[in-house]
Amino acid sequence: MGVPMIRPVVHLVHLLARLSVLLGLAVAPAFAAEEPPIPGKDKPIGVRLDPLVVSIQRNGVVEKHIGFVIVLEVSSAADQVKVQDMMAKLTDSFIVDINALASLPRAADNGIDPDALKKRLAASCVKVLGPDIVKNIVFLRTFTRKVS
Repeated sequence: MGVPMIRPVVHLVHLLARLSVLLGLAVAPAFAAEEPPIPGKDKPIGVRLDPLVVSIQRNGVVEKHIGFVIVLEVSSAADQVKVQDMMAKLTDSFIVDINALASLPRAADNGIDPDALKKRLAASCVKVLGPDIVKNIVFLRTFTRKVS
């Protein structure tokens, strides 16, 4: 008597397996139509600079060092190569920008305004690399070390 009960269960299992295969085939084209994200097309490419550190002085005496870890976001691999090729000139320009803000009268007390620095760095990017190369400037980290 146990055998006749197994037969309908086996048929049900086969039917469910066929339905799941058909359902999988019906859904698969919807997933296949989505393209995987392409770096540089959908997501910016980050070019990380070495940490940039400058001195902040008060009355001609170095009081502290301030540093920035910066990432430049670009749209394409070609722009990434251009940034890497011009890295020395870009770094020199960034150091000049940071030093200009570090020499302001209240820099020893207030530090460097990140918004003002970002504007200056963006202008340097355009000057060194040309327009529309760097899409965004990201400060990964800023740090201050007092001189003892």
